[in-house]
Amino acid sequence: MSPEQISIEVNGKRTTLAKLIENPSAATDVRVYNCPGISALPELPAATDVRVDNCPGISNVIRAGKDSRGYEFIGMKLRGQWRVTAGCRNFSLAEARAHWGRPGRSTNPECLALAEKIAAAIAALENSKAAA
Repeated sequence: MSPEQISIEVNGKRTTLAKLIENPSAATDVRVYNCPGISALPELPAATDVRVDNCPGISNVIRAGKDSRGYEFIGMKLRGQWRVTAGCRNFSLAEARAHWGRPGRSTNPECLALAEKIAAAIAALENSKAAA
């Protein structure tokens, strides 16, 4: 499926992946649903909110699983930095570790384990890119 044939939502309007690729810096709010034809999202330098659901072919999104509350933990590279999102949380990896692993404040071993699963996948992805 070509980028011209893949429909997505950017900043509240339906568009194509081709249009997003042409001007990724204008996208602040991106929604991608049911798109098995997408293999990767472009770098989204201005994105503040990105949702990806049921797009199994995307390789630059890491799905770690859900916690007992049902929040899905996802790793995604935005603005040149890997982010960990779950529910309303959107953290850098260091912030995620501090939030879910800080004794006496927000210790949550289940959430920390999911964040660490994302960290391991990021390390493997980065190492495979460096080796190529």
